[in-house]
Amino acid sequence: ALVIGGGFWWTQRGVFETRVGEQRVVQLADGSRVSLDTDSRMRVRFVGEERRIDLEQGQALFTVARDADRPFVVRAGVTQVTALGTVFD
Repeated sequence: ALVIGGGFWWTQRGVFETRVGEQRVVQLADGSRVSLDTDSRMRVRFVGEERRIDLEQGQALFTVARDADRPFVVRAGVTQVTALGTVFD
């Protein structure tokens, strides 16, 4: 049970979501903030020289901490946005 539970925990790391009617502000490790709207889900991965967010469902407002050496990349469906420090949704 510990191995199965640990595996589930590991795969859910970096996943943030809201239910219908719920909103949530997430403070990321780089100082960026994400305001998740209702019924939203995102996966956060900071790997190497890139900060990657996959918005899997819903809507979010991103307040990106400036870091010219590590772009902040958001994917939502077939759309991809890259920022170095700004606010967008």
